Amino acid sequence: MRYAILLLIALACASAQTKTPAPHWRETDSETLWTGRYSNCDYGYSVVLPAGVVGHGAKSPNPNHGFTVDPAAPRSTEAFNASDSNRYIDVFNFYDLEDHGESTAATLDYYSSLGEISDQKEVQAVGRQSFNLAGLSARRLEDRWVENSTAIRRDRIIAYRRAGGMLYQFTLQSPEKTYAADEQLFHRIVDGFRLGKLPTGECSND
Repeated sequence: MRYAILLLIALACASAQTKTPAPHWRETDSETLWTGRYSNCDYGYSVVLPAGVVGHGAKSPNPNHGFTVDPAAPRSTEAFNASDSNRYIDVFNFYDLEDHGESTAATLDYYSSLGEISDQKEVQAVGRQSFNLAGLSARRLEDRWVENSTAIRRDRIIAYRRAGGMLYQFTLQSPEKTYAADEQLFHRIVDGFRLGKLPTGECSND
């Protein structure tokens, strides 16, 4: 009997050690939800998410180009679309399709200018500075404007990865009254950025 009990304990321990960890993403009817870590093997990066924070991404077969977080309800699993809100955190990745790869500075200047707010009056450039994102050259651009009598702040960080011609962009947009609190979460997400290897074939985000 003693040996039978020891055998059962050994089998239970082995089962616990080989148990597949819970996935850090799941699909709903409309989107992909990320917790713990967002992964994008095609673009060679991941983002460690603060505990409990939910990232909202596109559902397959739509392309995996990043995720958004609702800073008003960062733990919510309800569908969230940044285009429907003036308060959001967005992480986005894309290629340098204009082929500005001959100059990192020129590439960053070009894509930084594409994000300028042209349809708002009296936009105030709060800050423009160089930035380092996990060793990548980057720009940080901070703006303020008034929309429907509400002061809005935006903080945008855009980085260029010369190998592969890829850009990574982090954006926080928030009403001025909630900006300070949202900025803390934003920088925790930015600090979670991790570079990985670029794929040479098919890869997995698991």
